[in-house]
Amino acid sequence: MTEFFISDLHLGHSNIILYESRPFKDADVMDEELIKRWNSVVSKDDLVFNLGDFSFHNKYDTSEIVSRLNGRMVLIKGNHDCHSNKWYREVGISEVVQWPVIRYGFCIFSHEPVYLQAYTPYRNVHGHVHGKQKNEPNGKFFNASVEVIDYTPVTIEYISGFLDTSDMAKKDEGEG
Repeated sequence: MTEFFISDLHLGHSNIILYESRPFKDADVMDEELIKRWNSVVSKDDLVFNLGDFSFHNKYDTSEIVSRLNGRMVLIKGNHDCHSNKWYREVGISEVVQWPVIRYGFCIFSHEPVYLQAYTPYRNVHGHVHGKQKNEPNGKFFNASVEVIDYTPVTIEYISGFLDTSDMAKKDEGEG
């Protein structure tokens, strides 16, 4: 099983195409391309952490889309995920959480970027800011918004290539 990460699909949201200059003629074309790219890397046994703002569709259409997506999904709710946790589970999402999640001992996965003090060993993988924050090498943050990651879920190995882990290595060696 591989774990993947993605944020801000905004399925069914026509205006996001204009707001973020997404390269799709309409929401239907966008939805189909996002499903295709998701399934091109995610297999049925994989786990996808969706960092919020998943679907603007109604319950039936959202359920249809979830049934077409490979893998199991954990939704970390974003500001546009306004239905109940039960609603999201009923459409087929395996797990729904309201708050950021810490994985791999040092990585905070959230919808919105979180404040990190300069000396903290934590790193933040987030969405919410769409294409406004590009990923820079050796940073404390990774933007998993679809506009930044070519509309395709990415692995922690890919994300790790952008994160500064130097102070974590020192901590492991007993220097910090």
